Amino acid sequence: MVLSGCASFGPQKTLVYSAKPYSPQTKVFLVAGSPDSANFAQEILDQKRLWLSRGVRPNEISCYYALPTDGWVYADLDQFTKLSDELTECYPANPRLFLGHLKQSLHQNPAYVYVYVSSHGNQPISEIIAREPNAEEKEKLISQRERYPFLDTFYISMTSLPNGLNFTDETLDEVAKHTIAVEDVLLTPKALAKVLKEGSARTKKIVVLQACHSGGFVETAEGVRGGANTLSGVPNLETLTASSPSRVSFGCHPGEVTTVFGAAVYDQLKAYRQRPDTISWKKIFNGVKKRVAVKELELFGDSQPSSEPLYFSSAARPKLSPLPRR
Repeated sequence: MVLSGCASFGPQKTLVYSAKPYSPQTKVFLVAGSPDSANFAQEILDQKRLWLSRGVRPNEISCYYALPTDGWVYADLDQFTKLSDELTECYPANPRLFLGHLKQSLHQNPAYVYVYVSSHGNQPISEIIAREPNAEEKEKLISQRERYPFLDTFYISMTSLPNGLNFTDETLDEVAKHTIAVEDVLLTPKALAKVLKEGSARTKKIVVLQACHSGGFVETAEGVRGGANTLSGVPNLETLTASSPSRVSFGCHPGEVTTVFGAAVYDQLKAYRQRPDTISWKKIFNGVKKRVAVKELELFGDSQPSSEPLYFSSAARPKLSPLPRR
């Protein structure tokens, strides 16, 4: 497991979290969930600047990031240093904190909320066990599933705990003993869907997930939509994911500037001058999918299966009158 704490890049550059009060008027939520790469932080700050230029007010945007350590950012030191001043405006990338903020905003019945999460993702441990060919490794995974049954779900890493550390085996033991909740460590489809459903059905929800296996937030591992623990049951929702439930996404490692999917989303958004709620996200997705396919072919040729980005919309079901703009 990754271990991380406060990050100091010399006497003049120290990364810290924002201490400002949360604004319930927030409509745009930007989350960089893992501390081991500056790519995720780059993406949320690029998007923050973009939405500000599109008329979204500063108090309508909240960002979240995972505080790295020197030991984990050596490959991205220059990039983190350049981003450090802007990152001090962001809160910890803690799932409970992020979901609590999202819930507060949804209770204001906004016309829309836009959620962008960029991090590492994983699939249920049972899926990993089923494909593991090595008998010894399979036994280890089975033991881990018995010890940590809550890992048997799709999830996205959001790894800033209150003490500044990433989750470790000891942290997972705390979850297993119910000392802390899963929502203190991992962002799951069930937890995100629960909060989004608490908002008004008339609030438009746009969710963009950049992570491996992020399609699992929309459909099951078998590709079935409509599961109670996925976003497909959230009304008035549009979702873009970087990959299908069974595939990985690319560009998440240190040394890159952004992820492949994140760069494609940003490039598509630059062509639009609107706010998130007036954009055709299906058109955005079509452009993103083409750009991702080109980039993956450039990087891997035919040696690597496609990430298979997904688009899902429940926005047409049910048909509702829009909320007044707020």
